[in-house]
Amino acid sequence: MSTTVESIYGKTITLTDRWDGGGDILFGLGEPTTSRIIGRAEFLAAVAMECDVTILDLSGYGVAEMPDGTIKAGKALAEPNLTAGDLDDIGRCYLALARYRRENPPVDKAQVTALAGVVDNLGREWSQLTETELARRLYLAGVRVETGATS
Repeated sequence: MSTTVESIYGKTITLTDRWDGGGDILFGLGEPTTSRIIGRAEFLAAVAMECDVTILDLSGYGVAEMPDGTIKAGKALAEPNLTAGDLDDIGRCYLALARYRRENPPVDKAQVTALAGVVDNLGREWSQLTETELARRLYLAGVRVETGATS
């Protein structure tokens, strides 16, 4: 496999998949002296970070077609009437949902309710407490946060 990209510097960059079991990619400007071999995973991670894109490894999702025309891949089922474009749109929607969920993990509503009860028990003066005193009272009431600190 080989991909050619026109560089903003006017040179053609060729990415050649040199599959030798290690998954290396030959990255070069057309001349052997300007080529560099980097790991495929390293290259894809750099592209993902630099371009703010998601790189998908679809190799673990074999597709099977059922007798009724429904297709299945992993946990997903697609009705026979859906086009490739429809499925692309649905896939992008699920990727957007996944990104949102990573950035906004679900909140345990029971914990929020319990914390609201703790704050309510502090009395009306809680809004006039210093941040340190409020934190101390919440701590005494059993509120804990994950700090990542090891002490």
